[in-house]
Amino acid sequence: MPAVGSSGIPHIPGVARVLEPARLGNGLTLVIDDPGGIFLKTLIQTNALKLESILSVAIRTVDILRSIHAAKNVHAAVSPFNMVYGETGDKITILPTIATYFPREQSLSTDAGSEPEGPVDYISPEQTGRTNLVPDYRSDYYSLGVVPYEMLAGTCPFASPDSLGTIHGHLARPPVPPDYLNEEIPEAVSNIVMKLLSKDRKDRYQSSRGILRDLEKCLQELQTAGTISLFQVAQGDVPEQFRVPEKLYGRKSELQLLYRTFDRVRNGHQELVTVLGPPGSGKTSLVSAMREHVAESGGQFISGKFRLHGESIPYDAFIQAFTEFVQRILTRDDDEIASWKGKLLAALGANGRVIIALIPQLELVIGPQPPLPEVGPQEAQHRFDLVFQSFVRALCSSDRPMCLFLDDCQWADMASLRIVQWLMGDEHIRYILIVFAFRDTEVDWTHPMTRTLKALNEMGRSIKSIALTPLSRAEIREIVLDTFRMEGEQTALLEEVIRTNTAGNPLFVKEYLRSLHLEDHFAFDPAEGVWSWDLDRIKAREVNAGVVDFLSRRISQAWRFGRLVPLKTGLGPMKSPYRHASQRAIYWEPLRELRRCSRISEWTCRRIRVKPRCLNDL
Repeated sequence: MPAVGSSGIPHIPGVARVLEPARLGNGLTLVIDDPGGIFLKTLIQTNALKLESILSVAIRTVDILRSIHAAKNVHAAVSPFNMVYGETGDKITILPTIATYFPREQSLSTDAGSEPEGPVDYISPEQTGRTNLVPDYRSDYYSLGVVPYEMLAGTCPFASPDSLGTIHGHLARPPVPPDYLNEEIPEAVSNIVMKLLSKDRKDRYQSSRGILRDLEKCLQELQTAGTISLFQVAQGDVPEQFRVPEKLYGRKSELQLLYRTFDRVRNGHQELVTVLGPPGSGKTSLVSAMREHVAESGGQFISGKFRLHGESIPYDAFIQAFTEFVQRILTRDDDEIASWKGKLLAALGANGRVIIALIPQLELVIGPQPPLPEVGPQEAQHRFDLVFQSFVRALCSSDRPMCLFLDDCQWADMASLRIVQWLMGDEHIRYILIVFAFRDTEVDWTHPMTRTLKALNEMGRSIKSIALTPLSRAEIREIVLDTFRMEGEQTALLEEVIRTNTAGNPLFVKEYLRSLHLEDHFAFDPAEGVWSWDLDRIKAREVNAGVVDFLSRRISQAWRFGRLVPLKTGLGPMKSPYRHASQRAIYWEPLRELRRCSRISEWTCRRIRVKPRCLNDL
């Protein structure tokens, strides 16, 4: 167990000691002891480090990160600005961040379109806010890869005069291998760095053990033979931490359909796609996976989510989506903001207050607008319709096509559905893709959503529909292989147990694995670098259990471990294509949303060990 200093904060070996935490405005900062030495960035600028020292620094840094990750935390800001080179030897000390000790005090993800914190040269793709992924310990590995890259090549992989250029490099450009820039760099060392810099974190190293094994092999050969031979990196690199991949499984053809549809939009078309399926089938994950494709195509992806009946306000999802867009504009430089101001003022004329009433932050872009003349309710509605159409038309163009994602449309209000109907009916609004996602288990032929789609069909509008089905055996096998990085009879048997207990629902599959992990059914052997489990024990636990059984247990586990598990209930019979028609589904979302579910029953409260009256306090 790490030693605890006078501040009450455990000391992690290799991390500068924290004297005390202190509040700074609304945030938290750390007062740290000066470790002595010189910042690594200074040494890099003087080109004072040789290959042996670079390898030693990298090994020492990985060792420190292993200690941070063992405490279930991340550093989130690995860079030579946070690394101090000792006055003697190759000793490295890392300066801690808030995330090192207080991960809940610091959001590790960045809102889309906003500027990331810290030097952008060293952030991972998932820290840019453009990937819809939450950074984890492998994000530290990416940042770690930038440091030896800079030491070896003399420059960061995506150095650019502006931060947006660097961010684009992290997201879309492959780095030039260090040995291409400097022929004296051994290819094996270059391959290690390139592995760390993989865009997709599942392609990076998955463990500190794997990184250390390769770095120490290079250092040993250099010290004994004076050269480093080429070898296959990341052999036997198995995740030391249990983590179910965030990867989208079993939806390749559906995602390709969305890509092709957006490509049509780029050519001036107007498209509508519906994505339907039961809770947990992966509707949100599927559409969110479009973000990167849209960004790479020069487009803009914005999204909004409707709320449960009784809580939704008119135009709620549209407000969320277009507020996101306006916030994105506000992060641009003055010239681009001025360009948007001119375009929007030309479209809105003297009616800017109509949209400002809906999206107050728009005033920061277009400036104060004149008051609107008083009119009757019908005239006001007609004015709103015309102005909103002009607003959307101004945002969608050939150089900036738009994907507008409206989630949980089974709860959409009538006013929002009416907007969609006349947006799709306006032939002058082009370069836009609207994606509806909704639960077909809650939408029947009398639902307003059904009537809206029928009206659009009668108008001659083409609507593409994607119905999500359960995962196949092969797709469940892929999840298991990506989680444990191993194959064999035990793995195949585990896959069958998973399929039986989850009916192939993507969310249930992942939550089922996490539930088994919380109950210590999986064990990692660091000496052998393999995972193991007792299949008979797992079967005994789950014989004839349905998804509610293990998800209810999952919630109870979180309460027992002191974690408030996010939860929202969508009670109702699960229909085809899932087999367990009599089962009821519980799916995960923010805990505070639980109080909004008007259909929660005492039976459900008993299953999750929560008193019904407690829901009113959330």
